[in-house]
Amino acid sequence: MRSVKASMSICRGRNLTTALVVAVALIVLAGCASQGSSPPPTATSPNPAAPAATAPPAATIPPATESPVPAPPLTQIGKLKPVIVPVLFGTNRVPLPPVMGAVQGYGTTRGPLAYGLAVVSIPPDRKKGEIPTPPSGLEEYESFKNPMRYFRLLDADQVPESEVAHITARFFAGKPGKRSGLVFVHGYNVAFRAAAFRAAQMSFDMALQSMPVFFSWASKAGTAAYWKDENTALQSVPDFKKFLSTYLRESKVDQVVIVAHSMGARIVSSALVEMIERDPKIAGKLLHLVLAAPDLDAAVFQEQVMPVLVGAKVPMTVYASSNDKALRASVQLHGFTRVGSAGKEIVVGDGLETIDASQIDTDFLGHSYFASSPRLLQDIGALIVEGKSASLRSNLKPRPSGETPRYWQMQRMRP
Repeated sequence: MRSVKASMSICRGRNLTTALVVAVALIVLAGCASQGSSPPPTATSPNPAAPAATAPPAATIPPATESPVPAPPLTQIGKLKPVIVPVLFGTNRVPLPPVMGAVQGYGTTRGPLAYGLAVVSIPPDRKKGEIPTPPSGLEEYESFKNPMRYFRLLDADQVPESEVAHITARFFAGKPGKRSGLVFVHGYNVAFRAAAFRAAQMSFDMALQSMPVFFSWASKAGTAAYWKDENTALQSVPDFKKFLSTYLRESKVDQVVIVAHSMGARIVSSALVEMIERDPKIAGKLLHLVLAAPDLDAAVFQEQVMPVLVGAKVPMTVYASSNDKALRASVQLHGFTRVGSAGKEIVVGDGLETIDASQIDTDFLGHSYFASSPRLLQDIGALIVEGKSASLRSNLKPRPSGETPRYWQMQRMRP
């Protein structure tokens, strides 16, 4: 039996028909990244005649001895004004210096686990699910020049582990009810800034009252670095375990929803299995686990992950699609079905709600549909915010029809 960790090991030994097939597959797998994921450009301005950009004021966190100051609300939006979304993060990336005064965040080299607060500016004129970013190489200059058009990373301040409690207190100040958090873990070929943008975009577009949080592991953010990212993902499991444990302990949230995309599902599933086996009580904090287009071996998931999570009564939902070209390439590279694949080999089971999203219109690669499709955002929002199971969400139809459903199919929007 393959172990969870073994399933994440590097796949260099796989025999494909030709080197061309590997190259094509890696190009397709580039769809795991969102638009803002290109590596940081050099400090040379693309337009020497343009005035130098000025950095926005740093987002400061009051000392623990001061009274908490409420964080900017997610609904802070006026006519033609950007939306400011603060996002707590953990990362095992090495920090980067600013470029042209613009915040870079963290790079592609793995380092010690760090905690911080990212501040993301979202332009007001865009469709739900969209993350408009400048052309590659012009991120800093254009994003400062066009804050009404592009996403911006205003800050990515690193803070001590002890400040997690203080940041959380600021966010929930004056908000009644249970404290809940939404933790996002990205996949392959994703830069830090792109992960911050996606976490903020999901939280805002779904109008969540949960605290937005993301864990950014040290993806190389490059098309040809798939196998390197696989190895880094394996190395990142202990870091995610520590980050999640710290967040749950220091934030004192009552419950947390984890959304893991693509290769990030390997990190999350491995970490949760180990954490629950060591301390079963942690499952009581997990309101829901959402695996979106998971690039995870189906047999390992069914044989080793599901028994532990289902046994601990962790609610789980998988979003899968037969139109996901990136996962098709992953199947070809590995030789095994992925959990995010739909069709004849769709993964189902007791304690798991599987959603076939194949009928949803997506981009060419169809791999980021979970957060870029307004219909999917609405469905995930109904799951997270309203707590509706698949049987109560009107846009889902049971399959097979008329029987005890094995999975659910999202319906195509009628014209």
